[in-house]
Amino acid sequence: MDGIKRFLDQRDKRFWWAIRFALVALITSAIFVLGWKGGADYVTNIYTELIGVAISIGFTVVFVDRYYERRNREREQEQAQRGEERRTEELKRRLVREAGSRSNDIAIAAIDQLRDKGWLEGDEGLLKGQGLATADLRNADLSKANLRGAQLEDAILHGATLDDAELQEASLCAANLQDARLVNTNLQGALLWNVDLDGGNLIAANLRKAQFTCAQLQQAQLPAAKLQEASFYRADLQRTDLRKADLQGADFRLADLQMADLSRAYLNNSEMWAANLQFAFLQHASMQEANLWNANLRAAVLLGADLEGAKLKGAVLPDGTQYSDELDLKRFTDHKHPAFTTTFRKINEIRAESGLAPLDYTFIGPVSNSLVTVFLDDEDVNPSIKYSGIYPLS
Repeated sequence: MDGIKRFLDQRDKRFWWAIRFALVALITSAIFVLGWKGGADYVTNIYTELIGVAISIGFTVVFVDRYYERRNREREQEQAQRGEERRTEELKRRLVREAGSRSNDIAIAAIDQLRDKGWLEGDEGLLKGQGLATADLRNADLSKANLRGAQLEDAILHGATLDDAELQEASLCAANLQDARLVNTNLQGALLWNVDLDGGNLIAANLRKAQFTCAQLQQAQLPAAKLQEASFYRADLQRTDLRKADLQGADFRLADLQMADLSRAYLNNSEMWAANLQFAFLQHASMQEANLWNANLRAAVLLGADLEGAKLKGAVLPDGTQYSDELDLKRFTDHKHPAFTTTFRKINEIRAESGLAPLDYTFIGPVSNSLVTVFLDDEDVNPSIKYSGIYPLS
C-alpha cells in the first residue's frame, strides 16, 4: 500500500506523459502482432476493443491527473495558511515580549499594535498571566486590557490609563503607578506591596482582598471603591480620598491615614490597630465593631459616625484625651450633644497648632478663605467645591 501511495503521489506531469506514451506503444504493438497472425477482421475487432480500453485509460489518467492537481493546490493553500498562522504566532510572541520592554517607545508601540489587532482585551488578551516585570509602560493606554495574573513587579506605569482593565490576582509589587488612572478597574486579590500609587485615580475600582502592604497612596482617589478585606498594613494613605468606600473587614494596622477622607465609608469590622487617623474625616462613617486599639484619632472628625461596638482601648480621641470606658463618645459624633461644641473647639485648637485651617460644622454656606465647612449631610455640600469642601485650605 505504501508503494502504491508513493506511486500515486508523484507530482511531475512528465511521469504521466510517459505512461500515456507506453500505452500508445503497447496498443500499436498489439495491433501489429495480431494483424500479422490473425487477419484483418480479427485485427479490426481487437483494435476496436483496444481503442475502448485506451479511451478508458485515457479518461482515468486525465481524472487522476486533475485530482492530484487539485490536491496539490489544496496542499499549497494549506501550507500558505500554516505559514500565515506561524507568522501570526511569531508576531504575537514578539509583541508580548516587546510589551515587557524597558524601552518606553518599544513597549508603547507593542501595546498599540496589540490593541489594533484585537489582542489586548477580553479572552483574546495576550498579556494575561504574562511576565512584564520592570516594563516601562509610562503613559500607556491599557484601558480594558486583560492583565489577569500578570507579573508587573517593578513596572513603570506612571500616568498609565488602566480604566476597566482586568488585573485580578496580578502582581504589581513595587510598581510605579503615580498619577495612573484605574477607574472601575478590577484588582481583586492583586498584590500591591510597596506599590507607589500617589495621586492615582481608582474611583469605583474593585480592590477586594487586594494587598497594599507598605504601599504609597498619598492623595490617591478611591471614592466608592470596593475594598472589602483589603490589606493596608503600614500603608501611607495621607490625604487619600476614600469617601463612601466599602472597607468592611479591611486591615489598616499601623497605616498612616492622616487627613484622609473616610466620610460615609463602610469600616465595619475593620482592623485599625495603632492606625494614625490624625485630622482624618470620618463623618457619617460606619465603624461598627471596628478595632481601633491604640489608634490616633487626634483632631479627627467623627460627626455622625457610627461607633457601635467599636474597640477603642488605648486610642487617642479627637480632643487629644485618652479613651476610657466611662467616656460618652456622642460628644464627638452628635452635634446636639452638650459637650460637642467644646470638643469641636478643642479640635480646632489642635488644628491651629499644626498650622491647619479651622473647621466649622454649622451651615455657613460656601467655604471661605479661612474656614472649611464640615457638612452634616450630603445635600448640604456645595457641588462647586472640590472634595465636598472638606479638605483644609492652606
